[in-house]
Amino acid sequence: LVPWRWSGDGQSLFYSIEPSGLGGYIPFGGYSSLYRYDMGSGQSTPLLPADNSRIICVDDFSADVTQIALSCQKIEG
Repeated sequence: LVPWRWSGDGQSLFYSIEPSGLGGYIPFGGYSSLYRYDMGSGQSTPLLPADNSRIICVDDFSADVTQIALSCQKIEG
């Protein structure tokens, strides 16, 4: 679990779930998933769920999470 940042209102925490790889070394940069944890409800919502069958590199996202910047692989679908 890798925390990214808090939402502007401080009510949500954005985070990523990362694979550990062999010896803890991951041979790509960036994050591979994006989730939002709501402090009020205690619910976690996948915005870009972890998927071990593909490598994506999330570099950043807009404040309203309508845009996600990727650098390694285009997301299909």
